[in-house]
Amino acid sequence: MAAWAFALVTYVVFDGFSHGMVDLRITPLTSLTLLATCAALVLALLDGRGRRLIGPPEGGALGIVLVLFVAYTAVSAEIGYGRFDLGFVKNLLLFAAIVALADTRRHIQWLLLAAGAAGLLQAGLGVGQVIVQGGIPLGGVTGLLPNHVQYAMYMTLSAFALVPFAYQARGMLRVGLIAAEALMVFVVVASLARGVLVVAVVCTLVLLVMTLSSVRARVVAGAGTTALAAGAIAASDRLGTLLEIPAALGDPARLDALLSGRLPMLLAALNMWKSQPVVGVGYGSFPQLWSHYAPSGVGLPGVLRLELAAHSTYLQIAAEMGIIGLGLYLWLLAGGVRNAVLARRYHAQVADSAGSWIAAAILVSLLAIALHGVLDNTGWHDRVLYILLALSVAVRGIAAKGLSRADAAHP
Repeated sequence: MAAWAFALVTYVVFDGFSHGMVDLRITPLTSLTLLATCAALVLALLDGRGRRLIGPPEGGALGIVLVLFVAYTAVSAEIGYGRFDLGFVKNLLLFAAIVALADTRRHIQWLLLAAGAAGLLQAGLGVGQVIVQGGIPLGGVTGLLPNHVQYAMYMTLSAFALVPFAYQARGMLRVGLIAAEALMVFVVVASLARGVLVVAVVCTLVLLVMTLSSVRARVVAGAGTTALAAGAIAASDRLGTLLEIPAALGDPARLDALLSGRLPMLLAALNMWKSQPVVGVGYGSFPQLWSHYAPSGVGLPGVLRLELAAHSTYLQIAAEMGIIGLGLYLWLLAGGVRNAVLARRYHAQVADSAGSWIAAAILVSLLAIALHGVLDNTGWHDRVLYILLALSVAVRGIAAKGLSRADAAHP
């Protein structure tokens, strides 16, 4: 039963990292991935794995916070003008299924491979788009996803998922994995998503500093990553606007243009949070209410008639769910990062480079979501966040078992 359950979870993870490409909606509230997740969780419980949901402290604590976050989101939706998103419940169920089933390193590797394979599929679709259109589209490569930012973000996370395998592989397999990584790097740059590119570079540098033991290797790899990013920024007018943002901080009109018209929504979210700092105005209320909180004289007048998002995960959660909601979300992020840090520290202490790379890949993926959420609605609705949170629990649990065995061997 556990084997069948894990196969279903692997499918849901692959679909999550391909942004729902292989899902099938059966009814307005039911989809194939939801049924697969529920079936996997039921099979895991029937196989006696329910104790994993409440037993390990590293799983129980994060799971409790996640339950509180989902419950508070539902309550907040009742007091606002929005509608509760059942996707939160689906993500909670998937988190529970992964925690219950991923109890070995091989399980974690399979889920990371599914994430990487989804990215490779999306990269192929992006290259196909470039070929069909005879070059990079003006708005950037999107593949079959709704926009270039989503496409680049999912591609970045898939690229990080494949990094441990590229490091461990040898011979032609390593060549193939490096080629896959290079393809994904190309489409991230071709997406022209400026924020994602900055996040990808920062997280890559963090990954290199954490995992490369030689100072020379760190310098060479870091210089190469920075040079690639600098070349992409210099070659593209759109990416080149990144360099103009610091000088435009005192000019609202110019800053709004450089931020692609996001400044009014960001300021509206800040004003909305100030009006109800503890509980917010209610989950889902921002699109209907934001224009009433937007400062006058900022942005184009026509924009105020549109129902838009805040373009900042943190400001939108603060505006809609106040300090309580934002605190729970930050707790989730911090808990996932802490799990990955502790797991990596253990593997580094026992000179387990493979385990260290796996933990580091999960860590920088969570860091990427956290950083990109500053200026975009990244993370809290996305299935990939809850997959990574569950993997952080799994990787820490495996490290904890290794530490317990070591203590038993050396009392």
